[in-house]
Amino acid sequence: MTDFDGDGFIGIEDLKKTLVTLTKNRLTQDEVEIVCSKVMEEADHDNDGKISFLEFKHVVSRSPDFMRLVYEIMIRVRFVVTY
Repeated sequence: MTDFDGDGFIGIEDLKKTLVTLTKNRLTQDEVEIVCSKVMEEADHDNDGKISFLEFKHVVSRSPDFMRLVYEIMIRVRFVVTY
């Protein structure tokens, strides 16, 4: 995850840019929105619309393979949206 805007948090726009980069822009805008929403639901514990370092650390410690979780969400989204 990258804090593209340098505010010290991972916001929804940071997530979108990360996802687009990781998927090489192969997801539709709707798919990106769905995946980012699911990631925020999972990681944003205080519901402030951004992921702090402590929230990120908590998610990663709970799920050592966090990127696998994101990938699985993308697969489900792709399946649900496309098919």
